Amino acid sequence: SQGPALHRQLLRGLPRPSG
Repeated sequence: SQGPALHRQLLRGLPRPSG
């Protein structure tokens, strides 16, 4: 299952919205 794994990596690389 490389579905959630890829999504997780992408989210990790993306900047987190603060506020």
